[in-house]
Amino acid sequence: MASSSSTSRVLLKVAVFLLAAVGLAGAGAATAFFVWGKPPIPAFTQESPSDVLKAAVDMVKAGRADQLPTLIYAESPEMRVVLQRLGGLTGALQELAGVLSKRFPQQVAKYRKDAEEAMKSDQGKSVMTALLQGQRPAGTPSSPQDQQTTFEQTAMRILADPFSWLEQGAGRLTTVEVADDTAAILFDGAPIAGVGLTMKKVGTKWFVQIPTNLPGVSRYMPQTRNEWSIVANLIKVLDNAMKDLAIEVNAGRITRMEQLAEKVGEMAFPPAAMVAIVYAKEMDVRARREKSLTDFRKRWTAWVRDNGMSVGDESVQKRLAAAVNKLAMEELDKIIRADVAVVKGEGTKSLPKFDGMPATTFEATIEGWLLQKSIKFSLASPPGEPEFSKVIDKINAPALAANRRR
Repeated sequence: MASSSSTSRVLLKVAVFLLAAVGLAGAGAATAFFVWGKPPIPAFTQESPSDVLKAAVDMVKAGRADQLPTLIYAESPEMRVVLQRLGGLTGALQELAGVLSKRFPQQVAKYRKDAEEAMKSDQGKSVMTALLQGQRPAGTPSSPQDQQTTFEQTAMRILADPFSWLEQGAGRLTTVEVADDTAAILFDGAPIAGVGLTMKKVGTKWFVQIPTNLPGVSRYMPQTRNEWSIVANLIKVLDNAMKDLAIEVNAGRITRMEQLAEKVGEMAFPPAAMVAIVYAKEMDVRARREKSLTDFRKRWTAWVRDNGMSVGDESVQKRLAAAVNKLAMEELDKIIRADVAVVKGEGTKSLPKFDGMPATTFEATIEGWLLQKSIKFSLASPPGEPEFSKVIDKINAPALAANRRR
């Protein structure tokens, strides 16, 4: 079981990452364009990388920050569900910011001025770089009490003006296509936060891609349905807190911004901490899964070396390896959860021992996983094109479908 200190670190990482994601996604036009209700979604396209940036600005200016996550690429249906939840949170943040701008106009104006000054310096860049690279930003407290104080102060600044980053920096953002299906987002002509943020083309549409390969992101980025579900619950907790705060401010029960910070801690921190405890336990399951996956990948490499691949060139083989690795992660996760469930009297299964597994058994294991998805595929005698690509597309179909606009 994870220690209380590791749980606190998980909470801070997840909470700050979500708050930072909101800052990266939107623009600070909530005050000028706030309206009650749901205004129409502005017309937008995703036919080019620059169209996506323009769409993000237009969405917030139109009072539809809830649509921002539709511009983010989802690697799975579960991730798309979470992004939809995140849309509810960004919408609630925009509405709360509008309420705050009416109740506390001078204080909100000060936060906007502070944000503008931060944008002119390297402070914002250095903090975001540290977060994305998995480092502790300078001055980040280590104790749970100090972390809660930091959470409240950061939340107050974001709640007052949640989308200032894009409004003030939109003119400094540019894109450059580096491949047929990849584009880099640049800030003042350089990679964002020094580590880079990219866009991915799916079909005819471009999407912003979360940099999941970075250590600070990949370590806590959900991988399975269970992990995504926990993050979805955390977002729902924050969403409910934003809506309750708006009610409190409108009713006059919050009379100063400092009181707002206290309320954020009261409403969001305890339930978010409980969710973080669950997520920390989920990391224990992930550790077992990663160990088995490491063995699987070693056996896959040896199988390719010893048995060869009779389909396509190296790029084709990489496509198959990526699809099979995703499949292995899903199936091994199921087995590990069945092992855990034995304490509940639900039976058990054993993880395959990939080290030294005969080639025929290894092939049969993977083919059995595919057959469960109604995919017939022989690793020993794979089909040629275009049948091969059809199989890969079928394996990846859920992720592709998740990015079709609903």
